[in-house]
Amino acid sequence: MRTDGSNGLEAGSRSRAPGVEPDQRPFGIQRPRLIALIGVTGLTATMFLVPALRGVIVGICLASAACALLALRLGRADRSLTRARETIGLLLRDDDDGKADWLWSVDPQWRLRGVSPRFAEAARYPAAGLEGRPFIDLFAPSSGRDLEKALIQGRNFHELVLEMQSPGEPRWWRLSGRVQADGGFGGVASDMTESTGTTKEVAYYSQFDSLTHLPNRAALLDKVEGAFEQMRSSGETFALHCIDIDNFKSVNDSLGHAAGDAFLKLVAGRLRDCVGPDVVLARLHGDDFAVLQIGATRETADHLADLMVDAMLAPVMVQGQTVIVGGSVGIAIAPEDGDDASELLRNAELALQRAKDHGRGCSRFFEPGMETDARARAELETDLRRALATDGMDVYFQPLVSAQTETPVGYETLLRWRRPGHGLVTPTEFIACAEETGVIVPLGEWAIRRAIEEAARWRDTSLRVAVNLSSAQFRNPAIVGTVLQALGRSGLDAGRLEIEITESVLMRETASNLRTLEALREVGVRIALDDFGTGFSSLNYLRAFPFDKLKIDQCFVRNIESSREAQAIVRSVIGLAKDLGMRVLAEGVETEPQAALLREFGCQEFQGFLFGRAVPASQIDQVEQVAQRSGGDVRPFLKSA
Repeated sequence: MRTDGSNGLEAGSRSRAPGVEPDQRPFGIQRPRLIALIGVTGLTATMFLVPALRGVIVGICLASAACALLALRLGRADRSLTRARETIGLLLRDDDDGKADWLWSVDPQWRLRGVSPRFAEAARYPAAGLEGRPFIDLFAPSSGRDLEKALIQGRNFHELVLEMQSPGEPRWWRLSGRVQADGGFGGVASDMTESTGTTKEVAYYSQFDSLTHLPNRAALLDKVEGAFEQMRSSGETFALHCIDIDNFKSVNDSLGHAAGDAFLKLVAGRLRDCVGPDVVLARLHGDDFAVLQIGATRETADHLADLMVDAMLAPVMVQGQTVIVGGSVGIAIAPEDGDDASELLRNAELALQRAKDHGRGCSRFFEPGMETDARARAELETDLRRALATDGMDVYFQPLVSAQTETPVGYETLLRWRRPGHGLVTPTEFIACAEETGVIVPLGEWAIRRAIEEAARWRDTSLRVAVNLSSAQFRNPAIVGTVLQALGRSGLDAGRLEIEITESVLMRETASNLRTLEALREVGVRIALDDFGTGFSSLNYLRAFPFDKLKIDQCFVRNIESSREAQAIVRSVIGLAKDLGMRVLAEGVETEPQAALLREFGCQEFQGFLFGRAVPASQIDQVEQVAQRSGGDVRPFLKSA
């Protein structure tokens, strides 16, 4: 999903994929393969048993088209299932009557589900009281943040050591987790406190990070409290730096988690060399580090932050590949920025967030107003989750029109949210929040289902509907199943659905994302490359995947009347797309001269305020009626809607 100047989270219409004509799809489905399709995608037989014969045929066509892809992968799926069973067998050890480990599962909102008696016994809570409870609440605050970050990343994780939220003696769990088909997580847990038989390992993990062997968050807070005591007796001030590696996730996505761990070790060594032996360096969690600088002034703290930013910008060799990411730093100074360790660390983290919001690769000092911003953002996240849970969002549709007839050929889906007490919230605000908190995945799934449901109701069955998917959604292994389920339930022909992606999707985890695109293409869904020309490797992406459509970014359209360079770029893109058999849509068309030039260059579709703003789903049929009465001219209606 994406945002643009039309204040919407958008999706657009698509054309049928080349080589996937409806009459060419196989109808002979072997029973085992159909069962496999149902098992893999989550489709049930009742989804295809709709009252009308047309719905039955649509369901069969969908299953048949998907079957061709799945048949090629059945062997791989069987091997994966066998490996999964073997893994569970290894994890669920037989010692102590099979009670050394236990399974856990959470829904997409990270609430516990299917709590077993063994889990409840280990957590020391009644099973009924755990069901539906936020999983993170079981752990101490610092460990809860570590778990939250792992869940937000939407990736499998292995042997995460966490401190439980319990009175008395500290207890530690070791967690491994995998992403589930519905966007939730499931995995295996074990109690380190009980299984080690000694306090030595637990004592080590309570003070040091297992990967980098640096002091952890708890140890850092102890040292910061000691610095406060020293300051009260000697008057010596100090600074606390919070450091985040920018775009570290791209390292994991492109090179794998083993390479990511190796990279973190290298960065830890580089920071240690940078800060020197007299400064405390700690790893808080994930790719976040911290530095305690005793005797610092604002000037010396700023100087050290600049050194660390520069150090993280230097290339790092990981598994024979050069990696360049960079980092951001937030700084809090004692005593003006906090009276205790927790407050000072929280304020340094707020300063870090401000550095990341201002372009990354820089440092920022804490300012009092940041607390207000953080509270506002937390409230925004709460309201966003509530809106998603209570169906408080809505979908609008912006027309995509033929360049020749100027009548709609489809619509791009836009999200609208009227937040209670705040009015209309721009997608720029809530999409950024959704991506940072992990809400983007269930929000995107909801948008897909709603867009397909609405399009299936349109009387004009030639109209296409487009949905823009973010890179976070593509990392969710359930995305193909979500699309297939929505198509099967609605009866919408797959050729009427267009999935739009930006180049950022292909920049990360390319092989996996290409497989997802190919799976969608196999069932007839059309794929468009959005914002074409604004990335770094556009032509390479065209080579990697045969898109059905290119969308020329509005930054080129905006200057097309006055800029010869913009004209040359647009003309070249249209010519390239024509040679590759792709259609071209121009975004942000707002004036008649722009439309005339684009039409002259051979552009086939337009989108922009010249042809109408987004309208609610309820008005799509009205647009069709206006088009029939006026001979196709719907612009006056769309502009007044």
